[in-house]
Amino acid sequence: MPDELITKVEDLKSICDENYRMCPYPRPWIKMYELLPLEEGQGPGIPFILNAWAYCHPHLKRDRFYAHLECARDLGVEEEVLTYLGQLNDKDWFSFTPDQVFETDLSVNSI
Repeated sequence: MPDELITKVEDLKSICDENYRMCPYPRPWIKMYELLPLEEGQGPGIPFILNAWAYCHPHLKRDRFYAHLECARDLGVEEEVLTYLGQLNDKDWFSFTPDQVFETDLSVNSI
């Protein structure tokens, strides 16, 4: 993706959808989130990291990431965020293909 010029949030969403990219991994995602000029309590919430990363379904990660992209557009930092994300390598992205299974068994019987 570093060679691709992405100028619109919708373009990045399309690329992510076509390549089954859900979101950046936690470290680059946090760096992207820090580019958002948010005030306390503003925005869609922080990236799913730490325990949230482990137990959050990939589609929820994607939805939160997309909400961050839309927030960047609304706050006027779309170009800065897309430039940063455009510099990420494939290894910086979490992908989840339809044939993969997401299993989290938090039932009492599994403890």
